[in-house]
Amino acid sequence: MAVVSLLVPRAAGLIDLNEGRDKVTVNADYGISYDSNLFARADSPGDTDQSLELGANYTRQAGIFGFSASASITTARFEKYSNWDYTNPSVTAALTKNDGRLTGSLSATAQRESSSDDAANIRANSWHYSADLSLRYPVNDRYYLTGSSEVSVRDYTPNTPLYNLTS
Repeated sequence: MAVVSLLVPRAAGLIDLNEGRDKVTVNADYGISYDSNLFARADSPGDTDQSLELGANYTRQAGIFGFSASASITTARFEKYSNWDYTNPSVTAALTKNDGRLTGSLSATAQRESSSDDAANIRANSWHYSADLSLRYPVNDRYYLTGSSEVSVRDYTPNTPLYNLTS
């Protein structure tokens, strides 16, 4: 599979608030690409697409806790296969604690994905949800107790011959 992309400059902006404790970043990214194997199979045709991504990130670090959140939306339009055009939103939030005895993070993500699945040789749309918890506690200067747990759910859209996955 060959993918060729035309490099286009990306636009970004940063706003610092509250003496640097709050940061807001916005970005835009536009691209034109060619995918020679659109459906991930031997006889798959190729197509050119144009994509635009708009996103915003917020980060706050005040005291021992940090918080970050981001939201973006990506839209793509295919030249020949317009029935596979997509608009995919994505949101993420995370809470971190970097100081003190017990440190760790908790994060959650929800995003829509449109991609070719090479195991099933099709192009599929799905929602992907995930959450992650990581903790670290020092026993002494040299040893730590750590633990992490993650849950992930992939929910394929109707009329897709793929099974929903939970792990």
